[in-house]
Amino acid sequence: MSFQNASIVALFNQPSLPAHMQVPVRADNHPDVPELDPNHEFDDATRLMDFIYFLAGRSAQKNLWINGPTGSGKSSFTRQVACRLGIPTFELGCHGGTEPSDIFGRVEPTLNGLAWVDGPMVAAMRSGGICLLDEYDLVHPTVAMGLNKVLDTRRFTIPATGELVKAHPHFRVVATSNSRGGGDASGHHRGVQTQNAAQRQRWATMHIGYMAEDRELSMLKRIALPKAGGGFDSLPELILKPMLALAQETRRLFQGEAATTGEMQPLGVIISTRVLTNWVKDAISFKGRPDLGNSDPVQHALVFNLLQGADPEDREVIEGLWKRLVGTK
Repeated sequence: MSFQNASIVALFNQPSLPAHMQVPVRADNHPDVPELDPNHEFDDATRLMDFIYFLAGRSAQKNLWINGPTGSGKSSFTRQVACRLGIPTFELGCHGGTEPSDIFGRVEPTLNGLAWVDGPMVAAMRSGGICLLDEYDLVHPTVAMGLNKVLDTRRFTIPATGELVKAHPHFRVVATSNSRGGGDASGHHRGVQTQNAAQRQRWATMHIGYMAEDRELSMLKRIALPKAGGGFDSLPELILKPMLALAQETRRLFQGEAATTGEMQPLGVIISTRVLTNWVKDAISFKGRPDLGNSDPVQHALVFNLLQGADPEDREVIEGLWKRLVGTK
């Protein structure tokens, strides 16, 4: 495994980072390095530095649990740091039925007969990569506890073959979730499990919330303003700002902030960063569609990405907010 040094500011386009700092980038072109998203916004320099120190072994803990609201970019943050540093990443989308074999591997039929096939954890151990466990708080606590030996010792014995896998020194485990492992008091995330306290102590923790308004707008501009002249491949800032304002209002209402002041009932849907970026991309894509005629492509993209799946009461509230923001009746 070889490395090349690169400027941290150039890699992450984050001017608040130390201008003189160089970071090692893996140069082996591993096929499991995530795909680059050039529009990703690294909005918090301290969080980014914490994560880089964690990956570099400069932190005491080698397992990191990232929590935060839905669609705030927890998994994409991990992928985009790994991409820029050339780190292979092996992912598993967790759920209530996740079993140890989904995480570590199992015996499966191959062209040469039955053979052990590595799961994401063992694959990351061998390659010195990241095992990314998405929605980790959905895993049953007894299954999660089965990870403790690997989290502690960085070793795993393959039951079918007896092979002892010793993790590469650069091996890291990252879990993402909406909760902090203590269950879901909000009621928004069904299926969340309360994890064992002993399991939770084996992780460092990081919170990723929604971006600050100026940083999120900066990201949207990179997506929506590829050419200064506008046209069918862009959206003007005049439209992006109310789109962002609507997203922020739904987040406030989703958390029930308005309910405490008597404004209205909490919303059951939310325009997360994920939904917002898809709304912007589709609004651009839908411009000029012949079947839409004089219909507003931005409004149609909002319906397509969110409103068709919302309850009628939520849809009415969001459509009313949007009309107020853009000044239509």
